[in-house]
This record gives sequence, structure tokens and C-alpha cells, in this order.
Amino acid sequence: MKSNNRILLNILIIIFVFSNVHNLHSKTIEIYDSVFTIPIATDMSYNIEGIDVKIKYDTNNLKFIDARLEGGFLENNNYSIETGNTTTGIINIIISADFDILRGIGELVFVTFETITKDFNSSSIIIEKFECNEKKASGGFLYKNNTYQNLNINLLNSNLDKTINILKILTGILLSNDKDMPDILFGNKIGIQNAVHSLNSLFVPKFHSADYSPKDFKINLSELLRVIELYNLKCYYYNENSDDGYSAGVDNQNTRIQHKFHDSDFPHEGIKSDWKIDTYELMRIFQFYNAGYYKVDKNGEDGFNPVLKINNSPQKNFIKRNQEKIIKACYEIWLDKENNYKINTTINYSGNLMALAVKTKIAKSFKYVSVYDKNSPAIISSNIKSNYLEFIWITPPKSPFSFHYTLSNIKNELSEIQSNLIYRRMGGQKVLSIKNKNL
Repeated sequence: MKSNNRILLNILIIIFVFSNVHNLHSKTIEIYDSVFTIPIATDMSYNIEGIDVKIKYDTNNLKFIDARLEGGFLENNNYSIETGNTTTGIINIIISADFDILRGIGELVFVTFETITKDFNSSSIIIEKFECNEKKASGGFLYKNNTYQNLNINLLNSNLDKTINILKILTGILLSNDKDMPDILFGNKIGIQNAVHSLNSLFVPKFHSADYSPKDFKINLSELLRVIELYNLKCYYYNENSDDGYSAGVDNQNTRIQHKFHDSDFPHEGIKSDWKIDTYELMRIFQFYNAGYYKVDKNGEDGFNPVLKINNSPQKNFIKRNQEKIIKACYEIWLDKENNYKINTTINYSGNLMALAVKTKIAKSFKYVSVYDKNSPAIISSNIKSNYLEFIWITPPKSPFSFHYTLSNIKNELSEIQSNLIYRRMGGQKVLSIKNKNL
């Protein structure tokens, strides 16, 4: 009898062990945002010459965005990363040492996906190959301190029950690492924005006037172009029958109401709301667009502030936490065969810019001709009365970059060019004077 019990106990132990191994092989997780990031990690220490990962995913529900070393132990340690076959449902990630070999354990690379359908019950992401130095490695997708070869992704719409659970997690009533609770912070890698997104069902939020289709605390390209339209036509008026509540142009019916100013038309630099969108205000909306999200903030200069989308970086200029951010610019000027002046402006910066413009004052004897370059600004504004040229980028190009423009000298007189670099990071607008050059 004791022998039979011992056999039965051994069988149960084997079943229990293999059951746990299976749980570590596959995991179902719930996400609340359209963009999510998954870390891939080793759970053993390796001398890393190279890492080779092959991932299979469902292209009907997911779109691969990128794979980065930033945030892992290989960052800033002379390792390079390459990805391939990213549109066929297969991602090949190759990480290789450029110089010295590092030994380590933990997070190697962060893979970001975007959902392309509104909701789905399950979509698999599978690691088909995970090798270190051309040998099979131990590790996988990292989730709550465990690694998995297969993740089943469930995209959930907000509902009251889950919102209440998230509120309890945020207030500490429940622990976010409870096995039955959703990991709203995804191992503290994607921040609290996903949780905030799920709380929308509990209140009627205030949205920015530019955020109307859909109202989702972010400015999409269509919404951005609408603000640019209001800017280009120099004035706007309140119109409750339009999609965003405003119309561009002159108000012929005198329906302007003081408390119905567009949120992009806000007091700044001593200028009151004036039914116009100027360059300062336009660059503010570009900041929201490039950051990824915005939030209502009574301390913000316009009642809002940008929120950087997790793993979002317009120029991918990552710097160390305590590294000083720099920005500088310089000119080169020469004459072409037609005696037109060619001005080449080079801009160099570290970190990331959320908005950028160059404002140039020229003499009346000069006339703007054209701009040419792959990094040409999207918006070029010329004010004849004040002799200003404004070059504005929707998304600032990656540093360093140059752009060229041409001026003709109508009266063939000597003069000088005066330019300011106007930019925003995540805070307020800043201005950098560029050294004057004679023409």
C-alpha cells in the first residue's frame, strides 16, 4: 500500500512540475492601449557576443513597430541591433557586440507592437528561436519576473468592473501583482497612461479643441492639419455646426463668443486670445502631436501639458538620465551663378525636440525665393511688413540636419541676416539666437 502511495505521489510531483513548465511556456496577458511593449530577457548569465531572436506574430491583429536596446543592460555598451522581415509576421532580431563583450542577465531588448483591430480575444506572439552566441539561450518574454516563449495578447475595452479594479490598484487596495489582477503597468515598463485610458468611463473629461475626431487625449495627423488650416487662413470663428466647433476665415455673422476661443488660441507673451493661431500657438499643438498624448493641467500655459507616449521618441535621440541636453545652429552662405544668396543652416541637438522653427529677419532689399532639401520645413511663412521668414517643422528631423534656402538681392545692397531658433522639448518654448551673418 505504501509502495502504491509512493508511486502515486511521484506521478503527482511529475504532473505538477510539467504543469509549471507549461505555465512558463505560455502566458495570457491583458492590454488596454493600442501600443504596447514587451521586454525580452535572459534568465541566466551569459558572455554576450551576439543574440539571435526570431518572433512570430499575428499580422491580422498586430503591427510590429520597433525593437530597441534602450532600457536594457546592453544599452550604451557598444552593442548594435538590426531587425528584418518585419511585415510578414516574422521578426528577426540580431544583436551583436561592436567591441568589448559584456556578461549579464536580464532585459536585452524591448519589442513594441501596435494593435490594428479595435478588439480581439486572443493574438499570439511566439519566440521561435532565442540564441546567444549561436547556442540556445534560456529566457523569453519577461512578464512579472517570469519568462515565456509564447504570449497570448487580449485587447480589452474599458468597462466598469475593470475600471474599478484599476482604481483599487492605483489606491493600493489591491496589489497589481495579484495573479487575478491585470498588470496595468506591464512590469512598470509602459507607465500609467494605459490605466488612465481605462478610467475614461468614469467621468466626462475635458478635451482640447483640436482633439475631436476621435476624442482620445492625443492629436492625430488629421486634427493637426485642421489647426494648420486655421493658422494659414490667419483667423477663425466659433461655429457650433462644424465638426470641431470652428470655421476658418472671417466671421461674417458676428457670432464670436469670448468663452469659445479655440484652445490653441491662448494668452501668451502679453498677447491675449485674438481669434488667430500664431506660430507660438501652432508649435504648442505640434508639441502635443509629437509627444503622443496630452493631459489637462491647470498649471500648463494653456490649461494642458504634453505627455510622452511610452517608448515614443520622434528622433530616437536617447541620452543618459543626467546627460546635459544641447542645441546649437550655424550658417553657411554663398552666391550662386544667378547672384542669389544660398543659406545653409545646420542644427545639432541632443535629446528629443517636440517642436522646432527658425525665424529669420532679412532686409527689405532681399526676397525669399525657395527652400530645397530633404529636411525642408513643412510650413514656410513670410511676413512682408516685418520682413520675417518662418520655417516650421511638424516633426523636427533627426539631429544633426541641414536645410537650404535661397534669397535674391533686389537692390544689390549689403545687409545682414538675423535668425532665432525656436524650439520645445516637453516644457515651455525656448529661443536660441543664431550668430548674425552679413549678406
